[in-house]
Amino acid sequence: MARGKSSSLTPKTTTAATGPDAGADASADASSRRTSILTPARFLAFLATGMVGGLAAAELAKILSAYSVDLTCPASLQDYLAIQRTHNLTDGSRLSSPPPSSSSSDDFAAAVARLDAIDPSGAARFAVSPVHYLHTGLHPSFDAWNCFGTGFFRDVATGPAAEPAQIFALHTAAIYLAFTLLVAFERTRKSTTFPANSLAVLGTTGQNLGACLAVSVFWLIPWFSCYPTAATAPRPPRKNSAAAAAVKQPARPSPLADPAHLAAAAASVGLVSLAFALVGVRQILPYAFLPFQYLPALLPLVIAVATPLATLLFPTTNTTTTTTAASRRAAASRAAIGWYKLFQAALAVPDLLALATLAKLLLLDPSTTDPSATPPTTSLSTLLTARFADRASRDLPAWFLVVDAAALAASAFVWVAAELGADDAFRFLVAAVVLGPGSALMGAAAARERRIEELVAKEEVQEKGRGEDGVEGRARKKAL
Repeated sequence: MARGKSSSLTPKTTTAATGPDAGADASADASSRRTSILTPARFLAFLATGMVGGLAAAELAKILSAYSVDLTCPASLQDYLAIQRTHNLTDGSRLSSPPPSSSSSDDFAAAVARLDAIDPSGAARFAVSPVHYLHTGLHPSFDAWNCFGTGFFRDVATGPAAEPAQIFALHTAAIYLAFTLLVAFERTRKSTTFPANSLAVLGTTGQNLGACLAVSVFWLIPWFSCYPTAATAPRPPRKNSAAAAAVKQPARPSPLADPAHLAAAAASVGLVSLAFALVGVRQILPYAFLPFQYLPALLPLVIAVATPLATLLFPTTNTTTTTTAASRRAAASRAAIGWYKLFQAALAVPDLLALATLAKLLLLDPSTTDPSATPPTTSLSTLLTARFADRASRDLPAWFLVVDAAALAASAFVWVAAELGADDAFRFLVAAVVLGPGSALMGAAAARERRIEELVAKEEVQEKGRGEDGVEGRARKKAL
């Protein structure tokens, strides 16, 4: 009795039904999925990502602590006029906190026009620099943060370093959007776990702490933990069951979701791209800031709403019973590669705009032809070479974007090198110079997905051929 009970609790190994080779393969695959030890190359990528995130965090903390948070954020004309009455605007004084909100709905432009009439030179307005932001009235802290963020991007667009800042703002947006699409697709794999599969974490941290910190600390490091080996690493051939049990095989990522879900994710990231583009239009900045700031954190909800519509437009191959698992996986990979290629072309546009801005700075900056001339904006060389302690308060948002863009590009390089190897990392650097880092990252993501699909398909053919030569295959051939 005891022996029978013990045997009933012990898992059975049916080698007769599956063959000894297949049983060993399943054991090796299970072992590879359970392993969580990083390979040496993966460990170096892990350390490099941590260094990028740590250095960027230290620099961004210095910038935000030095940036003047004393933005004047009037909620109405009355608040603005109260500031004008109680402070001598021409002496350069600044306020330490936003004034109390008012329920008046008077046009803010009237206050600006009145201030311009009092001080036609604009010196007073530059000194206090009031921010026209969207006052929601939901909570003072919420409105204070909206005021701070709107003022930050106002200084990016109109501050002394406005034109150089545009170059790095375009690069930052492009790389961040490329990573957002990559995360939106990778999160559909069952082998990607939290927080690497959370768009809400990426969006919230990216919009409040900095895009580079969101990518390096809150996505790349957890993602490397999900995949201890590169997904594109070829598996060594298995010649017998004993070798198969001993060799640690790199675990392949689980399949992507069906094309309809990928289309919904891509369309939602496209909507975020539109919000990012609108925040660059200074005339509507107060109204565009809210969707720019909070839409990335709401991406999972947006994707959930968009998925039913995408299901009507795209075939949901994962739910059909007439296709094999291999064909469903291949269809998802083809869809992902198509979206990566589309975004690769689209994200090359910001780089062209950045190159045009750079050419304008190099060719039209008065300081390049007349050293005694005072350029209307901070030159690119001044922005990149000036000491941190010497930076003016309104230059700091531009320097924030320099650090953000550089750290994002470094994170993208680490990911490409870790997943695709040194040759593809070099190609990424060349493409980043020619097409822009965001476009280059999408090209690398497409190459990775194509390589994964080719490797998995090749391994399936090898497994099928090895099964035909095994015990079951020989039995079937003998029966025929």
